[in-house]
Amino acid sequence: MKSYVAAFLLLLSLTPACKKDRLTEETQKGANTFSCLIDGEIYKPCSEPRILGDPGIPSLDGGISVSGNGMMATVSATCRKSREGNKDVYLEIGNLTGAGTYLLSDLSNRLQYTVRENNTTRVYSSLNTKSGRVIITKDDRASKILSGTFEFEGVDNNDPGKIVKITSGRFDIKYQ
Repeated sequence: MKSYVAAFLLLLSLTPACKKDRLTEETQKGANTFSCLIDGEIYKPCSEPRILGDPGIPSLDGGISVSGNGMMATVSATCRKSREGNKDVYLEIGNLTGAGTYLLSDLSNRLQYTVRENNTTRVYSSLNTKSGRVIITKDDRASKILSGTFEFEGVDNNDPGKIVKITSGRFDIKYQ
């Protein structure tokens, strides 16, 4: 009996105790969640307490609007940390027609990862690689819910030798 208790306690100690270290669940209910892996590291929107002069930009935002091509969808996730700088993931679908797959080889769609630190800005864009996709799993305009998954490889606009790979991306937003 003691060996079962010891084995159970060992198993509990090996199980992650905090969900913050995991990707968000893939949901379709307007849960306002977003996460992905950037070069294998978990990325989620975050914000430190407001700093003097900070306009209070939301760390997760997005929605659907009218564009020249019809309907455009955007999702923007920002992580602001004073010591680490700002990191943003932005996706845009230029002609949203509903749930489905949107390839980044179509230049009306794009994914971008921006890093601002130490007075340097690096922009990794799908426009440079034309690789990746966004899959819209829910486009409920009546309830204003947009959900989906994404992945892409981006090249630094100023240094083509620097590449970032974003995988396992997922979002579920309720927009205004």
